[in-house]
Amino acid sequence: MDDKEQRIRERAHEIWESEGRREGDDMAHWHRARQELGEPDVQEVNEQASRQFNEGDDKDGAATNMDITKARFGSPD
Repeated sequence: MDDKEQRIRERAHEIWESEGRREGDDMAHWHRARQELGEPDVQEVNEQASRQFNEGDDKDGAATNMDITKARFGSPD
């Protein structure tokens, strides 16, 4: 486990304790700890990556949707 994950784990545990040690809120505590420590939310990162992919923001030469379709099925001409 890296230091970042350990800090998140410790903060989530602190949140759990401060909220009365209720069971069943572990994911909410984990997400809140990540957010408090400046970690991006997974859904936010996925949405950003999807937008970049769909907009063709491929600075590193990544394939576009059309490139992948052509590679799989051939050109429609």
